[in-house]
Amino acid sequence: MVAMSGFENEVTRTYQLLGGKRTINAPIDTALDALDLIVKGLPLSALLHLVNEIPMLSSRDTLEKAISISPRPLQRHKKEGIPKPLGLEQSNRI
Repeated sequence: MVAMSGFENEVTRTYQLLGGKRTINAPIDTALDALDLIVKGLPLSALLHLVNEIPMLSSRDTLEKAISISPRPLQRHKKEGIPKPLGLEQSNRI
């Protein structure tokens, strides 16, 4: 068995915090997997999961400062069921 590097351990923890297999439809085992996902754009469901897990992110100011998106578009996307992934810049900030 190969020991996981500190960075890859962080990738795994972040993957779980974003909802894991329930929200991200691809395995993320390495830093390269994570980079590929960021470039393609994180699913909106992963961000919604993160916001639900960390209540402080539901604050409009905090979310806008952290990833440049306000809660209103998130709620609209959630309500309308729009599966559009986040942009590269927003995915990278998460």
